Amino acid sequence: MSRRARALAAVLALLLAATALTSCTDDGPRITLRVLAAPELVDAEGLLDDLEEDTGVELDMVYEATAGLDGLDGLTGRRTGRDAYDLAWLTSDRSLRLRLQETGATPPESTAIMRSPVVVGLTPEVARTLRAASPGGRISWADIADAAADGTLRFGMADPRRSDTGRAALVGVATAAAGTGSALREEDVSCDRLRGFRSGQTLTAASSR
Repeated sequence: MSRRARALAAVLALLLAATALTSCTDDGPRITLRVLAAPELVDAEGLLDDLEEDTGVELDMVYEATAGLDGLDGLTGRRTGRDAYDLAWLTSDRSLRLRLQETGATPPESTAIMRSPVVVGLTPEVARTLRAASPGGRISWADIADAAADGTLRFGMADPRRSDTGRAALVGVATAAAGTGSALREEDVSCDRLRGFRSGQTLTAASSR
C-alpha cells in the first residue's frame, strides 16, 4: 500500500472508531458509508478505490460547502434517508457545533486528524509592496485588510457564510483588527475594518476549491 493510501486507511480507522463501526475482514460484508465531505477532499478521490480494496469499506463522498446549513442538516437528524450522512470529514467541526448549539443538541464525537492553515496567495509585486510597509517584513491579517480597503489588494475568497475556510479567513481579519491578543469576542469585532477587507473581494465562490 502506498504512503498516501496508508494515511487514508488510518483516517478511515479513526472515522470508523468515531461511529462505533467494526472494520470487516476480506471475507466479511462490504460496508458503504455516506460521507459529508469538504470540497477540498476531491483531490484524494483517486485513492478511495485503494482504500476500499484494503479495508472493505466504500466511502460515498458527498462534497458540499460545510459551513452552510444544507449539508449540516444531514448530520443533525433534520434529514433522513439519502439526505442523511453516516459521518462527516470536514475542514472544521466549528460550524456543526454552532449549529447544534442553536438547538441544544449534543455534538457527536469528533477526532482531529490533520491541520491545514489558511494561506493567502499574493502576486510578487503586491507581496513586495506589503512587506516593505510591514514591521520586519511580516505581513499580518491586519495588513491584508488595510491593503484591501485602500485598493492595493483585490482578491478572491470562498463565501464565509458557506465555507469554513472563508470563515476562518474572516475571523483572522477580525481578530487582527481587534488587537487584543486573545480570542475574538463579539464586542471586539470592528465592522469598519471588516467592510474594508470585504471591499477588496472581487471574486467569490461557494467553497475554497
